[in-house]
Amino acid sequence: MNINLVKKAIATYTYNILNTKYPTIFKGYTTTNASGTSINYRNVYWSETLEYRPIDATECCLDVTKIESINTKGIDSDFYYDEELEKYQTKTKEDIIVTVNFNVTSMKNKGLNLTDLQAQNLVNDTCMYIRNQLKSGSAFNYFQYDNDIFTPIEVLIQQGDLSDIEDVSRFEDTKYRHTSQFSCKFRYSEVGSYDTLLAQGAHIEIGEDELAENVEIDISLGD
Repeated sequence: MNINLVKKAIATYTYNILNTKYPTIFKGYTTTNASGTSINYRNVYWSETLEYRPIDATECCLDVTKIESINTKGIDSDFYYDEELEKYQTKTKEDIIVTVNFNVTSMKNKGLNLTDLQAQNLVNDTCMYIRNQLKSGSAFNYFQYDNDIFTPIEVLIQQGDLSDIEDVSRFEDTKYRHTSQFSCKFRYSEVGSYDTLLAQGAHIEIGEDELAENVEIDISLGD
């Protein structure tokens, strides 16, 4: 399964463009939890990897909300002889569409010199920036050719594939957590193979009719 590599490529791209655009905001840094333990924290991450988040964190959280298989090529695909396995193999190709949610959050933060209004504006600007970058030629090149994690990945940006930005802000611990999100679909292929069983003897009998009487055909494949 290549899904983990695809997710790594998407997270790396997102971190790189945000770190370039907002170098003092989106970066890896060290923080201290309630027990006084120092923790290395990266504020662009996949939701299932979150271990600790400061209460006033500014971050971009990624989440896979849907995985679809749009076709599987197997029975009618090419087959070949694998000399290492000493078996005939049939190639398979399955196209996968992954829907990824981009959720950007920020709060008033003295350490980052963010006022409440600045945090709100940062969230809106960041979501718009990521969304616009995904539609750019640089994103196309990165996902199709340039990254060394997994290629090719197709960014789907047609209507229905790239959602509008939604405000889902809420209060949290007496402070306003400003949050906006949108989703984008990505397509990639899972390529594999399975053992091919060649028929050792196939027998077809054509019944009596006006064109043939008691005709039998034997077909043999393989040794």
